[in-house]
Amino acid sequence: MTLTDFIIRATRPRSDGAAAKILLGTGVGITLGLLAGLFFAPRSGSETRQMVAGNAKDTAKILKKTLSTASFEKRNPHTDDAISKSSEHPKDE
Repeated sequence: MTLTDFIIRATRPRSDGAAAKILLGTGVGITLGLLAGLFFAPRSGSETRQMVAGNAKDTAKILKKTLSTASFEKRNPHTDDAISKSSEHPKDE
């Protein structure tokens, strides 16, 4: 079986109700996950939102600092070699 045959077979509409089964399974999984989260949550909703917001702000600060101090001149030599080889041999059109 070639890759093209596999893609055609995988994207072909099915008449066995597979899409409905996947959708039903996804819905059940989401519902069970939400219920488990509600019953086993160690904090209240407002505490959790504050914690998530604080972590997001801290992560943004770290990312901003890292990106501002990162040296874009340092490259992987293998990447540079691949880029130069790809520009030497343009694709056939």
